[in-house]
Amino acid sequence: MSEKNMVLIVDDDENQLVLLKEFFNKAGVEACCASNGIEALHKMKFNSFICMITDLNMPHMNGITLAKKAKQLNPLMRIALCTGQELPDVSDTGIEAVFRKPFNFFDVLMMATENPWRTHIQ
Repeated sequence: MSEKNMVLIVDDDENQLVLLKEFFNKAGVEACCASNGIEALHKMKFNSFICMITDLNMPHMNGITLAKKAKQLNPLMRIALCTGQELPDVSDTGIEAVFRKPFNFFDVLMMATENPWRTHIQ
């Protein structure tokens, strides 16, 4: 799989990482995982990702702070936020989509691979 098709999944829940990575891989999209924002930013320095899917609440750095920093490293990368909490205000964060947990994996796959100008809020 070419580097341009790689998706970064960031979540402190190991089960969620495994499920999403397996789902993307079966769909033909290479996925890379990070268990927190610091690890995700480190991986972004060495890889180019088309999309990042991040949890909201994680240790060391929340998903909104991560999204802002990630956009500085890769302004063209699409970012989706996943949360089981109340939907946060994501204006001016670079986040294009918000998915409430539990979410439909196909909706996340579509967001990661479809037209970059369509915004999703669920």
